[in-house]
Amino acid sequence: MKLNAIALDDEPPALDVLEELCRQNGSVNLLKTFTVATDVLPYLSENKVDFLFLDIQMPEVNGVAFYSALADKIPVIFTTAHANYALSGFDLSAIDYLLKPISLVRFNQAIEKMHEKITVLNNRNTEIHIKADYTTYKVDTAKIRYIEGLDDYVKIFIENHKTLVVRATMKSMLDRLPPTKFIRVHRSFIIPIDRVISFRNRIITLTDAEVPLSLSYEKEFKEKLGL
Repeated sequence: MKLNAIALDDEPPALDVLEELCRQNGSVNLLKTFTVATDVLPYLSENKVDFLFLDIQMPEVNGVAFYSALADKIPVIFTTAHANYALSGFDLSAIDYLLKPISLVRFNQAIEKMHEKITVLNNRNTEIHIKADYTTYKVDTAKIRYIEGLDDYVKIFIENHKTLVVRATMKSMLDRLPPTKFIRVHRSFIIPIDRVISFRNRIITLTDAEVPLSLSYEKEFKEKLGL
């Protein structure tokens, strides 16, 4: 399983190191790097990310304080040049912290922990509770055919169940689903990976539907399918 990550560090050379470590590890897709904290939130609001590499000591903002203020917590690996910051990181349930300069051995250990954590999170999300029509439904995620976004609402198409219309964003909906089993393929569509039959000319054929594949999501889609 390949994990999608982003990284925030005010020093570009440190980000270069992380990119090279991700390349050598082979199981982390570093989607984007940031040197400015305020650029991270807009990206997170629009993109699905499995975890975050986060520097602690930055002139603009302390990494621990930045993470504490995140409304939607995602798993984090802190990076720091100062060992005394490690305890603060673990106070926030960080998966690990990496002391600079980061060795490949130590990096691989942290990524292994991250894989274990995300596997646990995936297993917890086999059922989700959805509120629609003043009723709460327990939905087996394996029964979801696909999800379509409509402005401030999403339509959840479910096998042998009525379609649920929910007031939510596509991002918030995707965050509730197992990241190894679902993927966003268009600004208006989320699909279960195991229902993909084929795709051609940016049309994805599912077991019982067809949805468009947009250019901005094509790379991640192909990576998820191992293409």
